[in-house]
Amino acid sequence: MDVKALTYYVAIVDQKSINKAAEVLYISQPVLSRTVQALEDELGVQLLIRNNHGIEMTPVGQSLYYYAHSILSQFDEIERLKKTYHAVVETRLSVSTAMLLLQDVIVQDYFKAAPSDHAVINIQETGIEQAIKNVSDQVSEIAIMALNSVQHRVMTRVIKIQGLQMHSIKKNAVYVHLAQTHPLAQQSTIATSELLDMTYLRMPQDFYTQLNYTFKVGDQELTNFKKTVTINNYHTMINLLKHSDSFMFGNCWQAADLKKGGIASIPLETDNVSRHLVWIERQRHTLSNEAKLFLDLFCSSLSE
Repeated sequence: MDVKALTYYVAIVDQKSINKAAEVLYISQPVLSRTVQALEDELGVQLLIRNNHGIEMTPVGQSLYYYAHSILSQFDEIERLKKTYHAVVETRLSVSTAMLLLQDVIVQDYFKAAPSDHAVINIQETGIEQAIKNVSDQVSEIAIMALNSVQHRVMTRVIKIQGLQMHSIKKNAVYVHLAQTHPLAQQSTIATSELLDMTYLRMPQDFYTQLNYTFKVGDQELTNFKKTVTINNYHTMINLLKHSDSFMFGNCWQAADLKKGGIASIPLETDNVSRHLVWIERQRHTLSNEAKLFLDLFCSSLSE
């Protein structure tokens, strides 16, 4: 018993005539007659009774009709889903970022360039440890992070243990971000000691941020900063810089974009620490086209 035989049988019952069904199906009447006979032989019972009014179904024939009608309806639904799948293209992007400002234009450019009818974009702005966990747990396909030299050194040692691999994008000096209206913003460089009276903005503590307290930034330890504010959102930190006597350590790669928002980026006077811009993925992972596109857009957006 195959789908074609069930299709023929349902048509015969719907038309109440083998001849009419043959016309509808554009096949010969003998073919339909042989199909009914084959079904009856397979089931071992009579399905249809011919009379002056056309045909009537036996009780078994009626049961077969309902079952066949249901089966054919499900096949129609499967075909509809197949057509829908081929007609609609869905793209998925899942990225975590840590210690950097993701420009809105990157997402806008991705949206324009992604070849899809439906796009799912999941970008999580978080700390370094959570970004790593997101990739490890497959919440995010990739994570892009700005690390200081100590964090980079430790991550290089431990990341393979977590089944991940790290790729370098750029390396440069540590910069200080603060309001363009602040007197220190007029200098060519800033010494760490000049920041001690200001409020230090920082991300919540995790394993990697705690590493910051094991070394000096310039000539000062981070514990020397008495006024601190901990914020779990990098965008919020950037916005707070414009409206308070505060600063944060950052990088030069987004200086041009921050300048548009009234934030200055000044090099820090130190040679004992640097910034590493990296991205991570799972080992033996084939990067999706969506992630490749996003990385290309991100890298092209960086200022020197």
